[in-house]
Amino acid sequence: MTKIIIEIDNEKDKKLIKDFLDKLGIESQEAQDEKTPELLSNGKEVASLMQELAESTGLSEIKDPVAWQREIRQDRKLPFRD
Repeated sequence: MTKIIIEIDNEKDKKLIKDFLDKLGIESQEAQDEKTPELLSNGKEVASLMQELAESTGLSEIKDPVAWQREIRQDRKLPFRD
C-alpha cells in the first residue's frame, strides 16, 4: 500500500481531485490541518506579545529565589500545635 498526502487550499481543486480518485476507484480520506490560517498569519504578533509578557513579570528581577521565598512566606501557627 502506498499513501499519498496532498494539501489543497482551494475547494474547487479538492472536488476535482476527489472526483478523479473516485473514478479511478481509489479510496481517499479527508482531514483538516490542525493549524488554522488565523494562527499562522498572526504568529509574529503572538510571539511579540509573549515576549512582552515574559519581560513584564517581576520574576526575572529576583536574584536569590530562596531568600525571596523566605521574605514573602508568612509563617503562621498551625492548628493544634504549640
